[in-house]
This record gives sequence, C-alpha cells and structure tokens, in this order.
Amino acid sequence: MNIHNMTPHAIDFVIDGVKVSFPSEGVIRAAQKDEQVDEVVTDLNLGNSSAGFTIPVFKSTFGAPEGVPEEIDPNGIYVVSMLAFQSLKATGYNMDKYYIVSGTIRDEQGKIVGCKGLAKA
Repeated sequence: MNIHNMTPHAIDFVIDGVKVSFPSEGVIRAAQKDEQVDEVVTDLNLGNSSAGFTIPVFKSTFGAPEGVPEEIDPNGIYVVSMLAFQSLKATGYNMDKYYIVSGTIRDEQGKIVGCKGLAKA
C-alpha cells in the first residue's frame, strides 16, 4: 500500500519505537474565503515607546477541496488534514482512500513530533 501525504508538511509515524517519515507530495485543502468582520487593536511595547498595532479579524468559510490529484493511485491511500477530509466528504468524494492522522505525539514544549496511526472521521 502506498501512502501519499497530501498535507503541507512531513508526517512522522512513531510505531513500536520506530519513526517513519512521509514527506509532503502536494496539498489537498478546502477552498477558503475570508471576510473581515472586526479588528483588535493592541499596544506593542517597543522598549522606550509603544505603538498601536491593529490585527484584522476575519470570518472564514470553507468550500470545495483543491489540489485533489486527477488520477488516484489504486494501490494507495491519501493522508489529509481534518479540514480537507471534511471538505472531501461534504462534496461527495468516495472516502475509501482518505485518512487523517491520529494519536498525535508531543514533546515537552507541546510541539507535535509524530503520530501513532491513521483515522477516519
């Protein structure tokens, strides 16, 4: 079985103490549309002075998947993000070949360093 990583980063599986990495082969993502709905104004402390800093707040909506390969590997599966998985499912794709990661493993600082397996959502 071929595993195709369709996330923007490598996926590291840690199983029985062995780490196996799958590099990204492309990205399947949900189309995103942003509409600014507000802003947050904050002060930045710049040492001897401060300055206002405005951060826009958006309402994001997500639609159809983008980046789906035209030809699907008959001997493969595709690992995607949860958002991409939901987009594929909502738009009627056959979900037999699509998976998300499961059992994330984090280091002492909380950074994700791997996962324990795959899941269906």
